[in-house]
Amino acid sequence: MELDELFGMVEKALEGEPSAQYRLGDCFYNGIGVNVDFQKACYWFEKAAEQGNIDAQYKLGLCYYHGNGLDKDYEKARLWYEKAAEQGNECSQINLAGIYEKGEGVERDYEKAAFWYKTADEQGTFLSKSGWFSIVANGLGDIIEKDSKRALLLAVNAIKAIEPTKRYTKLYALLFLHLGLEYERGILLKKDYEKVVYWYTKAAEAGNVSAQISLSDIYYEGRGVKKNLEKAEYWILKAQESGCNDRTNTLKKIYSRIRNCRVDNINWIITCAERGIVEAQYHLGWYYEGKDDEKSIYWYTKAAEQGDLLAQLELGDRYGHGKGVEKNIDKAIYWYTKATEQGDACSLGCFYLEIGGAKNLENGVYWLTKAAEDGDARAQFRLIDCYLDGVGVEKDYKKAEYWLINGAIDIYTFEIEKLKKLLHSLTINFDNIKLFENGGNRGLIEAQINLAYFYARTELDKEKAFKWYKKAAEQGHMDAQYEVGRCFVLGIGTAKDIEEGKKWLNKAADQGHKEAQRELKEMNITEETVGETKTQTSPPNNEISTNNTIATENKHITIPDVVPLPEDIRRYIDAEISENFRSKSAKWHYYVQSDEDLFFWKRLVQFTQRVKDVYERKGFYVTIDSYKYGIDFKFLIKTD
Repeated sequence: MELDELFGMVEKALEGEPSAQYRLGDCFYNGIGVNVDFQKACYWFEKAAEQGNIDAQYKLGLCYYHGNGLDKDYEKARLWYEKAAEQGNECSQINLAGIYEKGEGVERDYEKAAFWYKTADEQGTFLSKSGWFSIVANGLGDIIEKDSKRALLLAVNAIKAIEPTKRYTKLYALLFLHLGLEYERGILLKKDYEKVVYWYTKAAEAGNVSAQISLSDIYYEGRGVKKNLEKAEYWILKAQESGCNDRTNTLKKIYSRIRNCRVDNINWIITCAERGIVEAQYHLGWYYEGKDDEKSIYWYTKAAEQGDLLAQLELGDRYGHGKGVEKNIDKAIYWYTKATEQGDACSLGCFYLEIGGAKNLENGVYWLTKAAEDGDARAQFRLIDCYLDGVGVEKDYKKAEYWLINGAIDIYTFEIEKLKKLLHSLTINFDNIKLFENGGNRGLIEAQINLAYFYARTELDKEKAFKWYKKAAEQGHMDAQYEVGRCFVLGIGTAKDIEEGKKWLNKAADQGHKEAQRELKEMNITEETVGETKTQTSPPNNEISTNNTIATENKHITIPDVVPLPEDIRRYIDAEISENFRSKSAKWHYYVQSDEDLFFWKRLVQFTQRVKDVYERKGFYVTIDSYKYGIDFKFLIKTD
């Protein structure tokens, strides 16, 4: 603008001419012939607006809306837009509709929004039709329903009108983006990625951020085009340059894409981090590790202060061990405690255990228990160690068992030595049988023997009892070899095979198993005795002696003579003959005086099995009832 023209404009403005005042305000607003000065621009816009100048009213509303030269004020923006809109200003009508649609400075009112959008549309200009297109494409509350077909038609017609002009602005970019979306969706238009890229590119070149991000996605994923990381990065950086700095989700996507395309593009990662993207802040903390520890701690701290769990744990580890920073236990505990608020109590518990000292160990178990109760398998592992070794708590094998059974731990990956230690301290039952089976399948002989005793004692599954005896026997366990021999001889849990039974009894006898040696010596005698018993007939009435004997026809079997009581077992049992019995039956009751000594309990079970075998060979049916404190035998005289 020439200087004379500017002076003339100023002179007319000072004289109060509305058009001159508006034009002078516009010069200050856009920097035409003068430096940009929003405050002066608003001064002259207001002068002209008060005199009814439509353009000045629109511009003054714009200044209040964006806070250019004036404090942002949606209410005053609405008032000035309304004055201009009522005089037919198309831009004011569209902006006023937007204010009512969003409820900015006024209660949301879709009816008024629809009224002003329709009013603008009636003017028939490209600008008004573009605004109306957005409403038709997206709908407006309950007032205007979304109409994709009509929106597509509006977009195509509007594009045809502006395509020859090549005046691509952000407003036009919405139409290009919409057409690209329809080609990508493949609902109203046939899916065509070549056309998708064409229209997205037009929208992106016109500055549309969504189109720029979509293009980046397409090139990054190779969706319908050849994968091209350079173009993916180019368009995501364009999105950043297009003014999406205040859009957190977009910034996150920019950070993610930059990192995936070009990890070494550190300047843009710094830009994202400085604008508060926590992922970028954590990334910088990692990036500077070993290069600049001060910056590394700085960025980890920034991410941690925003609640990033990994950054909090990293700071806990750094301060706790003096990595790149002076060691500070209090700060380490502070950040680990912050991590507990994000659901990680295990790390704090482990750190307390690492520090040591009675109080810290107690705190460690406390936090590990909280984490374990929340299903943290790492905490459950460490808690089991604590109860097995008595770290921070009294040794408690039952609690260690509880966490192994009820926790999220895969017992098949549990350390075999720890499992062995735990099983050695437990009594097998229905609740923990899976632990013993796990140990047995992994070759722990003690677990295999326990399983065999359990199934044999409860008579739940003779086949399983035999299976576990055999597994232990194959590993050379003497007692198991003896039991396998018995199973084959008597056909318990497996097919009867006396020769196979003798083989296993011999294996046990070779290792010094006294009962196996005695069994082998007695086998021939026992067979003869059984033969004699079968030829006998039952007496009319059973005779019961008072000196621990059971009577058959003309013959008394004295219990201690048939099965000698080992001295250690004699101290734990009380043998007696029950006189309360029906015809042809007798009952022999063993009562365990102490169930605390597992060794003697196992000896008793083994002994009672031998008693059962001997009496079966002598012509009796024998049943055994096992319970917590003892074993009941019932002998029924065999009759043919």
